Amino acid sequence: MPSKHPVSFMRHFLFRLPLFACLGLWFVITVAWCLLYPQVNNAILAELAERVMDLADPVIDELLYDKKSNKVVRLSSREFVEKLVENLNQSFNEKYLISNIYVQVIDNNKQVLYFNLHQFTSKPVIQPVWKGFEMIDVADTNFFVYIFKLSDGGIFKIGTNANDAIEFVEHIETLIYYIVICTFIVALILGIFLQYRQSRKVNDILRYCDLAKESPHIQLHFAMATGEFKQVFQRINELLLSANSKINDLQDFSAKIAHDMRSPLTRLRGQLEFLLNQKKIEHKDIELLLSEIERLEKNFSSLMTISQLESKSFEQRDIKFDYRQLMVDLKEMYQPVCEDHKIKCHWQLCDKPVWQAGNPNLWFQALSNLIDNALKFTPTRGRITISLDDHYQPTVSIADSGSGIPEHERENVFKRFYRMEKHYRVQGSGLGLSMVKAICKYHNAQILLEGDHGLTVKIKLDSQV
Repeated sequence: MPSKHPVSFMRHFLFRLPLFACLGLWFVITVAWCLLYPQVNNAILAELAERVMDLADPVIDELLYDKKSNKVVRLSSREFVEKLVENLNQSFNEKYLISNIYVQVIDNNKQVLYFNLHQFTSKPVIQPVWKGFEMIDVADTNFFVYIFKLSDGGIFKIGTNANDAIEFVEHIETLIYYIVICTFIVALILGIFLQYRQSRKVNDILRYCDLAKESPHIQLHFAMATGEFKQVFQRINELLLSANSKINDLQDFSAKIAHDMRSPLTRLRGQLEFLLNQKKIEHKDIELLLSEIERLEKNFSSLMTISQLESKSFEQRDIKFDYRQLMVDLKEMYQPVCEDHKIKCHWQLCDKPVWQAGNPNLWFQALSNLIDNALKFTPTRGRITISLDDHYQPTVSIADSGSGIPEHERENVFKRFYRMEKHYRVQGSGLGLSMVKAICKYHNAQILLEGDHGLTVKIKLDSQV
């Protein structure tokens, strides 16, 4: 019972796989956007830092670098402000005085010595990822500011308006937010749609299977099916055709066995009633009854053997044996029989052993049936050729000069109790070739019927031994 839980879990998981796949795709897209956002933010901050340094470098070089001595001058906060104001009026462009630029000097006591936006108060907003920079808000205007420490502990700040960059980042955040929501909705709808399509196909299969219980002749229509579902539909149709064929064979077999068994049973009944009326019972009458009973037993035994072979439940174990030696034994047994029937029998056996894995008794019975048939349907002074060839694939061939079997009848003769009209007068049960084919199938061998004049039976043995 516990083993059913993993199987049930896997079945439900695979059934909902399209939904999981779509939600998984949404998750991947969401993670990708979340990983992309810091990269975009860092790129914008780097661009702002470059813009600020373009402003700061000329000021710092002019105020703290002495060109005559080629040395860096260490200035206090107040000296720096005096020199800054002087240079703002003389050397620097007016762009340093406009409201889009942030310029501020603070001494070591945190007193503002200079602020180009002195009419407003300023406060830090966020500390960026780079050391030495910060974001400052001045009357709803955000400045990205570079912080330079002076010799006495004071601070020189210079920066640029960053509102446009912040708005761009906010747009990116909003875009990511909507993309995540939209992709989730699309993934959910697409997953549900794909799961619905898949479940509908599965429900169609289940519905047709329920119909097939009552009518095995039904066939699935898979014109619109694609991929694995088309293969499933085809396999189910093949299964239904196979089941229908087996049902027809079973019905045909039941009718034939009833017909073939009725005749000997009727004869047995008639003979027994005749003996009841006799005062003296002769041995020949008993022998006749025993022969009929033996024939019935043989037919039932053959049917049981065929069923066991077809279901792979034959009790005897397989062994490795020399097929050539089996043919030699058959030659010793049937050569005198052929001479008694005045039929020329020519044997062509290969020189080396032919090893096979299987049941030699079954093969002996199969080849005996084929040779018996050849003797039965070959006229006097006819010819039978029996060969074993091992050049490419081990092949047994039994050819006779009899009347043969028409091509349209060659599949039918392997059916149980099937007998051609011209053979009804010949004694037999119609199980011989059925037994031979079952033995060949059991040993992974292939049997073929050929020949225009006479009949040639070829058995291609299993070469992978």
